[in-house]
Amino acid sequence: MPSRPRSVSPASVPAAPPAPAQDRRAKQQATLLLLALVPEGILEAMLIPLYPFIVRSVGIPESQVGYYTGLLGSAFYAPLLFTNIAWGAASDRLGRKPILLAGLSAGVVSASLLTFGTSFTQIFAARVLAGLFGSNSTISKGMLGELFSDDKGRSFGYAMYGVVYGASGILGPLLAGALVNPHTKWPGLFGGDWWADRPFALACGLGAFMTVCGLLIVLLGLREPRRARRGGGRTSRAEEGGSLSPVSVVPDYQALGDADEVLFAEDDAAAPTGDRVDRKKSMVDDAYHTDEDEDGGEGAGEPSDHQPLRSGMRSSRAVTTASASASAAAASRHPLLTRRALLPVGFYCAIAFINMLDMSALPLFFSATGGGGLALPAGTTARYLSTIAVSKLIGQLTTFRIVLRQLGKWGTFAAGAWSFAVGNVSMALLVILFSRHAEFAGAASASAAAAATATASLATVSPYVFLAPVLVVLGMAEVMGYLAVILAITDSVEPHHLGLIHGFASTCAAATRTLAPTVAGAVWQWGLLIGGPASGAVFFFGGAIALITVFIANRTQ
Repeated sequence: MPSRPRSVSPASVPAAPPAPAQDRRAKQQATLLLLALVPEGILEAMLIPLYPFIVRSVGIPESQVGYYTGLLGSAFYAPLLFTNIAWGAASDRLGRKPILLAGLSAGVVSASLLTFGTSFTQIFAARVLAGLFGSNSTISKGMLGELFSDDKGRSFGYAMYGVVYGASGILGPLLAGALVNPHTKWPGLFGGDWWADRPFALACGLGAFMTVCGLLIVLLGLREPRRARRGGGRTSRAEEGGSLSPVSVVPDYQALGDADEVLFAEDDAAAPTGDRVDRKKSMVDDAYHTDEDEDGGEGAGEPSDHQPLRSGMRSSRAVTTASASASAAAASRHPLLTRRALLPVGFYCAIAFINMLDMSALPLFFSATGGGGLALPAGTTARYLSTIAVSKLIGQLTTFRIVLRQLGKWGTFAAGAWSFAVGNVSMALLVILFSRHAEFAGAASASAAAAATATASLATVSPYVFLAPVLVVLGMAEVMGYLAVILAITDSVEPHHLGLIHGFASTCAAATRTLAPTVAGAVWQWGLLIGGPASGAVFFFGGAIALITVFIANRTQ
């Protein structure tokens, strides 16, 4: 019997590793992309510790500072609730670069409004505008998923994404502390009422200038990644270097025949016309007949000992048909409405809520006067918060990939959630400790001013010794939790849905980030009003959310 040609399905061939030149180009493009994100990260890091001071500078009384600080923090994230998924889906259709350019252009306008604003309404409007076009981080995560198609490349890309925001988190607070109130630091250059009325104008103006630089980087240096557009052909997981599902390795004889036609096209083209044969028919005949059948020998055309082979072929075809039906049913579901996609998105929202709760409450605690906080100035508050950014940067460079290799994505996420729980409970205990010290100082002093002075004196010497370890834990929690769950989100869909899934995740996270600052401000003011252990209520609340997240993650993974 003639030997049956060996047929190979394209999906069964392992994806070749990326060529060094392609890998180098991917890293170059990722570097340009991340450099363009630096201005947004630095400006955001500058503003977060300054929110309470900005609110006070526009005439809001101290008893209302927490509420208005929460509103200002929510102003950026509320529009993202509606625009993140829209921009993510638009980037799938139109490309990443146009959406990035639109976001950076709006960022320039927003930062300019902050520079010239003198009322709460103007500053609030500037943050809302930034939120309407603030999806660049979402688009960037999808673009990194396209530039790197395997877990190794993506872990590198997302780790560098974290490094950018970690470095921005260090530079932002330091720049904020250095550039705030320039009329008192450099009266020769920035003297006059204009700068006195706008104590944060220099910091925000620098943010506007850096955003212009980011706009030029994207415009002149960034290229649109080559990929399958929605509606323009689907890229399989095998082609993207991903893993194959069990369904994808069921034999598909139609595919095998097509593969053979490709493999032997050269031979057929070179052969004389009369010698060409129908190879697909030949393969089927080989499967159903033996040499005796072809010679018309004994048993020809009868279901003798060759029947099992025929039955096996029919069974394989039945399995293939059933698998195709299952695949069609799965494909009919929306890619976002699967357990594989919804679980990591939910965990991403939980981490985003806890993180935003902390970043809204910590500046209130550091800056609050009257015995409820540490009464630190803007520069010191910013420097204290930069500890979180330093620990994040170190964790992204030295720890994350090691932990990821040891624990996997979900183990790393659980470690991050546990760290959030420990950090929040510890911070709540410290708030109670310093509040009791302020009460003691107030009782021993003749005036509230003396109590505030005593608290501030303590804050400049000893509080950082207690606060620094907790801030480091919170920074490491952010590294582990965020980056691990971003990897899980990226792995949950096909490459041509990356913009959509990250837009959906960021939209859901925007809802929690919109709520968290308002909740933090309200619970903080309530804790100050009640006093005692209630003063740490906002951080106890964050710790409880983290513990619930750990419990759910352990039950579902």
